[in-house]
Amino acid sequence: MKNYFRFLFTLLFLSAGSVSAQELQPFYKVGTFDGSVSDVSRQVEKLLSGAGYELIGSYHPGNSDTLFVICFTNKALKELSLQFPDRGPLAAVLRAGLVRTQGKTTLSLLNPEYQFLAYWGQQLNGREEALKTRSDQVTSLFAKMGTLTPFGGKVERDRLMHYHYKMMMPYF
Repeated sequence: MKNYFRFLFTLLFLSAGSVSAQELQPFYKVGTFDGSVSDVSRQVEKLLSGAGYELIGSYHPGNSDTLFVICFTNKALKELSLQFPDRGPLAAVLRAGLVRTQGKTTLSLLNPEYQFLAYWGQQLNGREEALKTRSDQVTSLFAKMGTLTPFGGKVERDRLMHYHYKMMMPYF
C-alpha cells in the first residue's frame, strides 16, 4: 500500500509539472498556395491593409526571388509597445514570410505571442491580457488564409520571458 501511494504521488507530481509548462513555438505555418510569391504576397498585403494594419516594408532575403518577408504593424501594437521602456517598439513590427519551393508558395507567420514574450517578458506587469488580445487578433486574421500550425523549436513560456541569447549578450 505504501508503494502504491508513492507511485500515485510521483505520477501526480510529474503530470502537474508537464501541465504547468506551456510551450510556445516561434512560427506558424499558415498554408501552402499554388500562386507565385508575388501573388500570395499581394493577398497577404490586401488582408493586412483591409484589417487596418500598416505595411512597413518588404524584402527578399538574400535577394532571392523565392523568399519574401512582409513587415507590418498597427496603431494598437505601436501604442502597446510604447508602454515598455526596454526594447518596446522593437516588438511592434510583426513579420510574415513566403517561401517558394517545388511550385508551391508557403506562407508562415512569426508567432506574435512568442515575439512579445521574448521582448517584453520581464516587463509585463499586468499587461498580459493586452498582449494576448493583440496576438489573437493577428493569428485570427491569418487564420482566414489557412490553418495555423506551430513549428520551430519549442520553448517554455516562462523560459522565453527570461530569454538570453548568449553569455555576455543582452537579455531579450
